[in-house]
Amino acid sequence: MKKILNVLLVFVLVFTVSAGVLAAPNDADHDASEFECCYWHAYNDECLPAEGGYSDYYHYELARYRELPLFVPFSTTMRTYNRNNVNQSLYLFNGQQSSLFTVGMIRCRHTSGGTCPATFQFDSRLVDIMHHVRSHFGRAITITSGFRCPSHNTAVGGAANSNHRHGRAVDIQVAGVTPTQVVAFARTVGASADTYVGSTFAHLAVPVGAVTNFRPYAAAPPPPPTTYTVVFNANGGTGTTANQVISRNANVALRGNGFSRAGHTFM
Repeated sequence: MKKILNVLLVFVLVFTVSAGVLAAPNDADHDASEFECCYWHAYNDECLPAEGGYSDYYHYELARYRELPLFVPFSTTMRTYNRNNVNQSLYLFNGQQSSLFTVGMIRCRHTSGGTCPATFQFDSRLVDIMHHVRSHFGRAITITSGFRCPSHNTAVGGAANSNHRHGRAVDIQVAGVTPTQVVAFARTVGASADTYVGSTFAHLAVPVGAVTNFRPYAAAPPPPPTTYTVVFNANGGTGTTANQVISRNANVALRGNGFSRAGHTFM
């Protein structure tokens, strides 16, 4: 009888824990820390636990190839930067470095009064969205405002709890494109409801929690090299054979051997 009760108790505990893990993460009912324990799978309408083989990358691939709405835990989207590393590339959501945007473009424009922190955080989803905008319109982007420290945000008349203060907003201008057009498109790739049309700019923002239509930017792979360098090694022998540069897809004979070693034949 005691053994049966123990089994029942274990079943109740397992069921309770599982029910807690699979509860759907709703912004209104859950804080950001709870988002870290599971990954929202919109196709199956369930929350997948972090353990058991699931990962950010796994869920990213599901969303990318099956075009599912993507739930992104808040803690995984934020990247920390040093404001003095102006030439450092920003990170895309998938961990790749941006080929277009750097720290110097989005760091605080603080010039006077108070102290601007040496480091700040910026949401990688905004980098993806800006890449989408650049690719869609085929025009250069100018970032007029990115991260703002509290004193600079006050100096420019920003809202007390502006998304700029938390690294979750940018103001941009796209050459030859109206802010209205930019905002309309940005909302289709993950910009939140806080995105709006400014006087001369488009204000793009992302929330703390999920963006149901967020679409990661898939950067094109770099082109293959046009030439390759063949390095010859004596493998303990003597003599030299100069490196040989060969063009991609070329059919050429390798350079003649200049090495020697007793008891060995170089081909």
